[in-house]
Amino acid sequence: MTKEGKEKLKRVLKVLVFVIVFLLLIWIVLRPFRHEWSKYFVEKAKTETQTSTKVALLYRAKFLTPLSYSPYFELGKIDFQNENYQKAEKYFSWALRFCKSDIQVYFWFTSALINEEKIDQAKGILEKAEITDPNNPEIKFLKTRIELAQNNWFKALTEIAPVKNREEKYETYWLLIMIERQKSVKIEEVRFSVNKSFLAEFLGSENSVYKNALVADQWIKLGEKKIGCSQAKQVKNKNPTIWSKLKTWQQEFSQCNL
Repeated sequence: MTKEGKEKLKRVLKVLVFVIVFLLLIWIVLRPFRHEWSKYFVEKAKTETQTSTKVALLYRAKFLTPLSYSPYFELGKIDFQNENYQKAEKYFSWALRFCKSDIQVYFWFTSALINEEKIDQAKGILEKAEITDPNNPEIKFLKTRIELAQNNWFKALTEIAPVKNREEKYETYWLLIMIERQKSVKIEEVRFSVNKSFLAEFLGSENSVYKNALVADQWIKLGEKKIGCSQAKQVKNKNPTIWSKLKTWQQEFSQCNL
């Protein structure tokens, strides 16, 4: 390189360094405003209905505050709800790096891992959640899901029983596990009206095929697609003639690819 070329390169490097330092100073000075704008974009994303708009807003928030957990957490929730559990897992992992105090991040992360059948990893995340908030009933619920993923129905019932009256979701799991284990349940024992209606319909039918299909449908509605679809498949294989007449259930179980 000639002497003139070296001088030109030095000038370019000086300008480049100046620009970088200038931009860095602006980035530092605008830090309080960046956080406010990021919060605005996150809150705005929560009110949006279109997924593409929500994602665009959250990416803006992530750019403004790359070390804030909220954009990653919300992006993970979007992928989770769209059943993109692998992508959701990555976002929740990033969220947990930047915030270890929000118990909801642990719960969503654990649920994504359970749905991916990464049971050992799910247990590890849930153990950390238990340290953060040991009395949270959602921990019992997620332990129930972990036991169900391993076909430990007795342990699942042990986990969910103490919190079954806290939420409709918990009671529904308890009720279905009781039915699966062929335990008798009376309508008076059920607290939530939705579950009373389901139990009344279940107990009021003498058609075992219908009853099994009803239970399978409830599992799918809870998000336990693996359990529900497996049971629906058993119903269809054991009773193909009756199954063909249950048009409603065939529509409900279309996602199972039976």
